[in-house]
Amino acid sequence: MNQGCAVALAGCRVLVVEDEAMIAMDMANLLGAMGAEVVGPVPSVREALGLITDPGTGIDRAVLDINLRGEPGFAVADALAARAIPFVFATGYDAQ
Repeated sequence: MNQGCAVALAGCRVLVVEDEAMIAMDMANLLGAMGAEVVGPVPSVREALGLITDPGTGIDRAVLDINLRGEPGFAVADALAARAIPFVFATGYDAQ
């Protein structure tokens, strides 16, 4: 594990938005091992937006899938961007 990454995530609350349970668990475990406090994982746009808009959640970063149960995750990305919360897309899709 890259120590610089672990330091960067230590104490950060990271929202995981992923609809595949095994991938979500693996991602949550990896982030936790790197010192992050995982929020979720949540499998849907609706649940993600609920956490993002809840002022008590305190999200610092997010990792999100593009396709959540057949629904694009771009509304989640827009909500994160509107709150200046850094995020990355983690997806199995190619550029097309």
